[in-house]
Amino acid sequence: MRHMLTTAIDPERLRAAMTRKGLSATQLADAIGVTKATIYSYMQGRRGKRPSFHTIMALAKALDLDDPGEILTSSLSSFVTNDANACQGERQEDGYGLASH
Repeated sequence: MRHMLTTAIDPERLRAAMTRKGLSATQLADAIGVTKATIYSYMQGRRGKRPSFHTIMALAKALDLDDPGEILTSSLSSFVTNDANACQGERQEDGYGLASH
């Protein structure tokens, strides 16, 4: 299961990271496996366009960022804590110690 983040991409930070790396929206989209429209949405700061944790990590890797938070409007720490709690709850519910994520 993929959880959506409550944080968003900071358009200015994303554009700056892309410029530093020398990547266009098309190149970045190809590198992380999303559409060019998705990258443009992040670059324009469209409301409601929230990345998955997987997408944030892929962006950070493609942009050679030490910290994914460099392109976010807020920290990932609250998401990671909430995601871990949600996964723990799923494990308890299935009764077998296994959770499908």
